[in-house]
Amino acid sequence: MQFSRFIHMLRATPATTFFVLTNIAVYLSLGLLDTRAFTDLAHDSFLIDWGANVPTLVFAGEYWRLFTSMFLHVSFLHIGMNMLGLWALGRILEPKVGATYFTAIYILSGLTGSLLSAIARNGHLFISCGASGAILGIFGVGIVYAVKNKSRSEIPLSSLVISLVLTFGAGAISNVDNAAHLGGLVMGTFMTFILVIAYRYQATKQAFVAAFFLLPAVCIAAGYGHYYDAKMKNQLNLAKLSTVLGSIGLGNPSAVYSGFPAVNNCIDAAANELYKQADNAPFLLRLKTCNTQTANEKDFIATAAPRQFAKCQVLVTDLTKTYNKPEQEQFWSALHQYCQTREDAFSSVFTQAAALKTNEAVIKAGPLAKTYVDSSVELNKIAQPSTPELEQMHKAFVAIFSKINPLAVIVEGELGCPYTTCSRFN
Repeated sequence: MQFSRFIHMLRATPATTFFVLTNIAVYLSLGLLDTRAFTDLAHDSFLIDWGANVPTLVFAGEYWRLFTSMFLHVSFLHIGMNMLGLWALGRILEPKVGATYFTAIYILSGLTGSLLSAIARNGHLFISCGASGAILGIFGVGIVYAVKNKSRSEIPLSSLVISLVLTFGAGAISNVDNAAHLGGLVMGTFMTFILVIAYRYQATKQAFVAAFFLLPAVCIAAGYGHYYDAKMKNQLNLAKLSTVLGSIGLGNPSAVYSGFPAVNNCIDAAANELYKQADNAPFLLRLKTCNTQTANEKDFIATAAPRQFAKCQVLVTDLTKTYNKPEQEQFWSALHQYCQTREDAFSSVFTQAAALKTNEAVIKAGPLAKTYVDSSVELNKIAQPSTPELEQMHKAFVAIFSKINPLAVIVEGELGCPYTTCSRFN
């Protein structure tokens, strides 16, 4: 009998059941996929990499974090408390409003909470996640329902008020995101109020139902659009490029990957020796002799180095769209060519077949050893200018990288390596 009642409850609350199970599944899955989930030292980078709400990243164009952060949780206690609250409210309130409206209130309240949290902490490194903003939206449903049905409400208004006081009180004295709570609560209450009016005035029900869905979406879009910061997106790309350049030996020497200089020097020696060779075969074969690292070092360099050179090209291509003065374009072109030739060379060192990528750019470049050396020479000319023209390019390069927003550098420093974009090496 008890089991049949439980099954009936699940059928009566499909949205609540779905959100509870989804949140739990995400928490357990990420814990299995990424060991950082249970490591205090790397936990912040874990949350950021998997979609936590970080204002700087959100308003730089990663708007999807407003949604993904709703399904991330910091700890077992965090998700446990949230899911208990969601289940307690959902099993009572979902049948009252229906699964469709319940789902809309949950998601739009969660998005509003995420957005208000990002706005409140904009300009700071702040990491927020959890379903509490969406759950506070369901609290809003409970408040409207309790006020409307004082004598026959299953959830006394006094109990809801006490719960809210405790929730916001805890946020005032601990690291709890009250902005997300407030945003979710206001949006949930507002949407439920519209729903009540829609059912009260049947003649205009369709208009109010449309407003129920559209007004919150418009408010969220308008709020995000107001705070969107295209300049910060460029600043983050510059910070990322600075990190990449450091890892491949064009910046801070202490940031260079272990084992990278040895491979790089070996390739340089082969390219200089075979600079005048029109036939690429000797250079390709010579590159195989650069594969002399230890097993662990080799696995890392073989994968990480080509990826960093490829990332360099992508970032340069994107930054060229913004920093496109003639002297800047020439620097970007030289850097792009430098990273492209090194991606090809490093890939060839560790591939089974002695061949570089046979894309059109490489084929048209002519002798590969010559292209490799020339790209390095071109970049060195800009780094150590000897003519007024090169001096101008050098100044343009320095001006770009010397004015990177410190917050962009800090956020970039927190980013790790998510499984969604690359493999991790422990």
